[in-house]
Amino acid sequence: MRKIVATLGIAALVLVLAFALWVWTRPERGTTGQVSTNFRWLGPNDRIAVIGDAAWHRWITTAGRPLFRAPMKFFRSADEAIGWLEARHTG
Repeated sequence: MRKIVATLGIAALVLVLAFALWVWTRPERGTTGQVSTNFRWLGPNDRIAVIGDAAWHRWITTAGRPLFRAPMKFFRSADEAIGWLEARHTG
């Protein structure tokens, strides 16, 4: 029993150290791949565009709509999404 507790304690310590290393060495906020994490509070005129090509991208967009006050729409191309996002400024 003592050996199991010691092994679990070492495993927990390794996990904590790995997490601390990840936090210390991760890139700045907003530079994680192609996903922007520089979010601000959504205003009344903001929109959320999701761009993807898999069926689950469309499904997750539909499932996520109730979680946000801003309109959310799925697009297969960035050009369509940008057009929809910019349309709010003209209409």
